[in-house]
Amino acid sequence: MTGSTTSAAYCGHVVHARTRPRKHRLRYSVFYLLLDLAELPALEKRLRLFAHNRRGLFSFHDRDHGPRDGSDLRTWVDNQLAQAGLPIPGGRVKLLCLPRILGYVFNPLSVYFCFDRNGTLHAVLYQVSNTFSQSHTYVLPVGDTAAEARIVQHEFDKTFYVSPFIPMACRYHIALRNPDEHASIAIRETDSDGDLLAATFHGERRELDDAFFVQHPVEIPAADLQGHGRNSLGCREAVAQADPGLPPPATAVSHGLRYLSDRNIARCQSSRELTPRPMTRTPSARSATGSSAASSRASSPI
Repeated sequence: MTGSTTSAAYCGHVVHARTRPRKHRLRYSVFYLLLDLAELPALEKRLRLFAHNRRGLFSFHDRDHGPRDGSDLRTWVDNQLAQAGLPIPGGRVKLLCLPRILGYVFNPLSVYFCFDRNGTLHAVLYQVSNTFSQSHTYVLPVGDTAAEARIVQHEFDKTFYVSPFIPMACRYHIALRNPDEHASIAIRETDSDGDLLAATFHGERRELDDAFFVQHPVEIPAADLQGHGRNSLGCREAVAQADPGLPPPATAVSHGLRYLSDRNIARCQSSRELTPRPMTRTPSARSATGSSAASSRASSPI
């Protein structure tokens, strides 16, 4: 493991498919970073092409994630777990996300893996962002059986407004791989009529070093900007044609209050109102409550 770090990159593809009202499918190449929050200072010292909380070709800024105020992300994660009534495992916290590239980022979904000191996965935080510069965090436990399995499954109600094209009365079904040589996440969104949307990412592990960044230069931002533009334009058109009172994001955080250890199916309840904000062109604007994340390609996968 280069530089004795557990952080890594994962190169792969995202597939995004809608089944209704019209079938639509997208597939594109992408890489994600899996960052151990405790290793960020060491990564910046070791890597010339990666910056932490400063400008760089590739960078990670604390203010793009968690409460989006630049405060300590590990403290924020521990607070989310405590508010959900979950024990704080005390081990590593790893964040699967897109980096800033040339200063630009918009993460539709960031995933926090919370481990205990023995390396066992105990909880997962799914931080979802929309193009209104708002975010919502679903805090879910991992059952004893699922903690030892390679794939963790979560199922919960949608409580955060993401897209004018998808109603709120939906449910998420997630199959998440505990990252090793591969990282993957598969999301199904369903309503009372069945499957509505599916999104998947599958990537292979790469060492996180300067050679990796040299091999993956600036073709990514063009895809980011193009996809974010299509998503924002689509939202603006829908807003213009839809009812004037779009449903605002319901909450800043949802807690998994009950789960079954065999399937790790969690039910969520809501807390804390999130004030809606108008759409902004700023790629990393702060959210109304400070709960956020930041990148999208063709459209938000969740």
